[in-house]
Amino acid sequence: MSTPTIDDVADAIRGGQPYQFTAEKELQDGIERVLVAVFGDEVHRECRIGNAGRLIIDFLVGGVGVEVKVKGSPESVARQLVKYSNSPMVSELLLVSTVGRHINVPELTKDADGWARCRSMILTGGAL
Repeated sequence: MSTPTIDDVADAIRGGQPYQFTAEKELQDGIERVLVAVFGDEVHRECRIGNAGRLIIDFLVGGVGVEVKVKGSPESVARQLVKYSNSPMVSELLLVSTVGRHINVPELTKDADGWARCRSMILTGGAL
């Protein structure tokens, strides 16, 4: 299998819906099952990606970083994602959220050239 792209990862996550969860960790567990089924050993959970081991992203799938959120302000999520985007281990970044307001987080992560540092996808339903 070739190196996963952000589209591959988003398609796999989307294909695993609906996810049943009551907390972020349970949503992450469901997403992990789907990602491992599709990408196998390319999936790393709670991956240390920088800052002397203190910067940890929910998943790293090849070079695609995946952060899962069920709460938080768009601004705080964007700050976190900008840090992740600066890691040399992350070539693409995907925010997976259940919070509708997070759909615009990529706009808050734009660099000096106007490029968004991430993409977002909103999962609907599934919360118990």
